[in-house]
Amino acid sequence: MSFMSDQNTTLQDNSSCVAELDTYLADSNASTCWQFWRVNIHKYARLYQLHLKHHCVPATSAAMERCFSATGYIVNARHSRLSDQMLEDMLIARCNKDFLE
Repeated sequence: MSFMSDQNTTLQDNSSCVAELDTYLADSNASTCWQFWRVNIHKYARLYQLHLKHHCVPATSAAMERCFSATGYIVNARHSRLSDQMLEDMLIARCNKDFLE
């Protein structure tokens, strides 16, 4: 019996999430600015949590510092005459090698 009630609760949660998303998408005043979320924080509570997770400013610049360090490895005595475009291409390839495979 517990399994059925858990399943019903999950279905209700899913339908309420879909209803909240449909209401948000139909809202003609919907925007991404902070004023919208300040006014509608309770109306779109789940979407607000998603907004906070995906639209935040990173607290660290570690990724940027790694790219900056990679430039130091690319530009050396052997590669001192690289054009700006070639250096940029090499840096992009090096910093995004996980996506290039």
